[in-house]
Amino acid sequence: MSDALRKWLEGINDGVVRLPRCSRCDTWNWYPRPLCRRCGCREVTWVNVGKAGRVHTWTEVVRAVDPVDGLRTPYITALIAPLAAPEVRIPMLLDACGRPPVIGEAVLFEVVETVVGRALAFSQQAC
Repeated sequence: MSDALRKWLEGINDGVVRLPRCSRCDTWNWYPRPLCRRCGCREVTWVNVGKAGRVHTWTEVVRAVDPVDGLRTPYITALIAPLAAPEVRIPMLLDACGRPPVIGEAVLFEVVETVVGRALAFSQQAC
């Protein structure tokens, strides 16, 4: 496992979402990688991006290509842009709600326990 992935998972295990930001040019480097995608710098700062974001896009999984025991279809997954890092898109599951999300909708996200371990889930504020 790479150092970058290990640091990402440490944040998830601590219940927070931390993203790597280049110490030289301030570029967010998501997905975690050893070098800045913009300037090549190896030094990053892991920044807590809070728990608020917006829906960038979403899809409903009706039939899973690779079913996971305990994760029942249908379910909704989305790319969420944290407010603190709006150019980043993080995949997350929708926490139970009676309606599909809306692109651009404000959401809250958190680390949750799932059948496959800890993951990020988002919830709609109007549910």
